[in-house]
Formats: sequence, structure tokens, C-alpha cells
Amino acid sequence: MLIKHIYTQLSAIILKFQSNKRNQISQAQAYTVLHRLTHQAPSSMLKNPATKYRPAYKVDLPDRTWPNKAIEHAPIWLSTDLRDGNQAIFEPMNVDTKLGFFKELVRIGFKEIEVGFPAASQIDFDVIRHLIDHNLIPGDVTPMVMTQARDDLIERTVESVIGAKSAIVHIYNSTAPVWRNTVFR
Repeated sequence: MLIKHIYTQLSAIILKFQSNKRNQISQAQAYTVLHRLTHQAPSSMLKNPATKYRPAYKVDLPDRTWPNKAIEHAPIWLSTDLRDGNQAIFEPMNVDTKLGFFKELVRIGFKEIEVGFPAASQIDFDVIRHLIDHNLIPGDVTPMVMTQARDDLIERTVESVIGAKSAIVHIYNSTAPVWRNTVFR
């Protein structure tokens, strides 16, 4: 419920930002609102929200194994809030803003956090290096970085996470012909 409230508030802020040129708000102001919202702890918050859901019904398919399996615990949530990329070319987050967001995401309990696209963004590269070099990644938190399936980009991405206790490197390959034939050449 708190997360839904936060995202509702952030959506309103983003709409205000996009639609009202005279009353623009900065990403720093959006961060301040996020910080305030996440520090409010409603009394109706469940300590373990996963307990409010019933398991899904099992499907009896003797020749298949997965339909008989049941989810017994909450999934691991991966935050992608630090990825601003092409969506924010006009005002991308700077290193300090991303570090503040990372700290806040850790505080509210995320255990896997996408830091960004270090091969495509010097800011993203600097953020992940700062987090690693200054030992700012808690032992139970795993940073995730992403890259396209190109040797030079994979190499730069791996360079960004050297020294991390653990990391997820998400490598993708576009399937659209225009991306394969134009971007990945």
C-alpha cells in the first residue's frame, strides 16, 4: 500500500513536471518527495505483506512439472529507478542524485538494484564505481548493470563492477532487425 501511494505521488509529480513548463520541478525535488513519503510508516502496513495472499491453485498435469509447483515466498524485487537513460536526456540524474536514490532504495529494503548502463553512460559508470570503491553496497544488496551484447560494451560493463561482492550483469540482444542491422554493427 505504501509503495502504491509512493508511485501514485511520483506519477503526479512527473505529470506536473512534463505538463507545466512554468512550474517545473527538478529531479532533486522529486527525490525529496520520495524521501518524505518513504519515511512515513502507516500503521496499517503489514510486517510481511506476502501473508495476505493465498497460494494459487495447483493444476494437475501429470506430464508437466511446473504447474504443480506453488510459490511459497515473496519474489525478489529489483528496482530499476536509477535507470534514466534516453527517457531523461534533457535532464539526466547526476552522480549525487543517483547515489541519494541508491541510499534510499537500500533504506526501504530493496536487495537488488539496477544501477544503470555503465557502458553507455559515464555517470552510471561513475556511480557504480563510487558505490564499490567507497564500500557503500551492503552485503545483502546486489547491484545490477545492463549492457548490449557487444564485446566492447560487455568489457566496459564488467570493468564497472570489478571489486563488487556480487553483481548481476544483464546482457541483452535486441531482436528488432533495425537494431541488429544498424545499432549492433
